Amino acid sequence: MNSRYVNTLTRLVIAGALSLAVQASVSQAEVPKPEQVIFGVGVNQVFDPHEAAFGSIELRFSPLVNELRPWIYGSLSTEGGVFTGLGLAYTHAFGESRWSASAGIGPGYYHEGDDVFLGGDFEILSFIEVTYRLNNDATIGARFAHMSNAGVRNVNPGTEMVSLQYSIPLGGR
Repeated sequence: MNSRYVNTLTRLVIAGALSLAVQASVSQAEVPKPEQVIFGVGVNQVFDPHEAAFGSIELRFSPLVNELRPWIYGSLSTEGGVFTGLGLAYTHAFGESRWSASAGIGPGYYHEGDDVFLGGDFEILSFIEVTYRLNNDATIGARFAHMSNAGVRNVNPGTEMVSLQYSIPLGGR
């Protein structure tokens, strides 16, 4: 197996273990439960000449405060780019309608593969999305996201992504 992929896999396993360790250190009563799983398909580098398709999966948890929800996210592009991260998202429901909007941000680990070079392994994902709740409480939506290293490295090209989202409720509330 290619040592580059072994290093990437090792880092992903370490990041996952650290995440589990942090969750285990918080008492069971304080840990938010997964409320929905979100599947996405989209395109990154939307403003650049070389676009790449990607798929993603996200766990969105029950709110910590008001509608501020933790999330864990992972994506894989057709060019071998991998991002895994966690953060917070704020969701605003528009009254009694089925529409809502969310904005989120969080740090993560990025492995470029043959995808866009973003200046390093540490990247920050920020996004806005609009969703529509279906009769079965699943949602469909569209997301616009930006990923960059926020200037912590000398090179910070960043990339923009658009995706369609489908979420399945898990009943974690």
